[in-house]
Amino acid sequence: MLSDKLSVAMSNFIEAAEKQEDLIREKDKDIQTIVSEIERALREPTIYKDILSNIVEEYKQAL
Repeated sequence: MLSDKLSVAMSNFIEAAEKQEDLIREKDKDIQTIVSEIERALREPTIYKDILSNIVEEYKQAL
């Protein structure tokens, strides 16, 4: 009985950890996208404003 409860608890814990890991990967991907856009803006300053406007617009829509 106790081992069954422990097994269920561990399973739930692992599932929650996997969800957190997926979320972290997703956020990391978002950060990498932003960094690459910033690097591009630094290489091409004339398009800097357009890139920032696009990023701001995407995050406004996401909210």
